[in-house]
Amino acid sequence: MEFKVVNNVLKRIGEWSAGMTVDQALDLSIEKWETIVKHIEEHGDTVECGGRHTCALCELFWLPMCDGCPIHAETGQQGCVSTPYDDYDSWCGSDSDEDLEHAKAELKFLKGLREARKADSPTVSPQVEG
Repeated sequence: MEFKVVNNVLKRIGEWSAGMTVDQALDLSIEKWETIVKHIEEHGDTVECGGRHTCALCELFWLPMCDGCPIHAETGQQGCVSTPYDDYDSWCGSDSDEDLEHAKAELKFLKGLREARKADSPTVSPQVEG
């Protein structure tokens, strides 16, 4: 699975993996936004992000209405309302500087969710026999 920008539209190359976990979906969502940010920085063009069709979290949680999605858990909203994505989607194509700002904010938001999930997940240290 990878993401590419073709004619200023983000494309998902490959299929979603069967049995994708929440953490894998979150990582893919981060990769999506890294691709968008990189393209805008390198080319100065806006990028149509593809919405839910290029979002691994939406693949897992779009129906039933975002239940179980870590973004929904954070915001209490459906469809990524009240996130930087909402700003990006509203402004997309109007100004590449604004698009870049909103894309970077979405990327930071998703990375923050990933860090919070890691902090909430207890890790088991292997016991050393001595």
